[in-house]
Amino acid sequence: MQRWYTVRGMATGHAKDFAEYGASVCAHCQRVAMWHEAQLIYPEGLRLGSEPIEGMPDAVVALYNEARDVSTRSPRSAAALLRLALQLLLDEIRPGKGQINDKIGALVKDGLDVRVQQAMDALRVIGNNALHPGEIDIEEDDSLVPGLFAVINMIVEQMILRPAQVAALYDAIPQGAADAIRRRDGGDKPSE
Repeated sequence: MQRWYTVRGMATGHAKDFAEYGASVCAHCQRVAMWHEAQLIYPEGLRLGSEPIEGMPDAVVALYNEARDVSTRSPRSAAALLRLALQLLLDEIRPGKGQINDKIGALVKDGLDVRVQQAMDALRVIGNNALHPGEIDIEEDDSLVPGLFAVINMIVEQMILRPAQVAALYDAIPQGAADAIRRRDGGDKPSE
């Protein structure tokens, strides 16, 4: 919660309200923030989005953090950077050439969870519309950009971290049990 104040100053020897500026004080931490036309200008370094999830590929982390750095000054830039981060993430998950929409479609054909597909498509469309005039105005809905950061972390968790955890557990199964599972599932040759 913020307490809001009018910014006043001296102009040509007279007190004047600067309506395009505002000041707020956080009720929790008591820190002051300065705003210009509803955009945070002080303190610098305030970022939207949580930290990148551990296990996120380095190139994606770099874009994710760049988006966090600009998120309060330019939500449109942050959304576009996150869309690019999704593209790099998809290149990691599904290597090879192809447009982002085609890669999502291919993952859907491979059985992609519908929630992950919706998260990817939401990020793709919102990130695209942040740069191109469209039906989504990223600056009018201040829940969109924080949601996009959450979506990237969720996609990394679902597509990279969980499969790695399952693979590590499955690799711990004794060889005889793994061979029996393969035979049960139609593989008739035991692994070597």
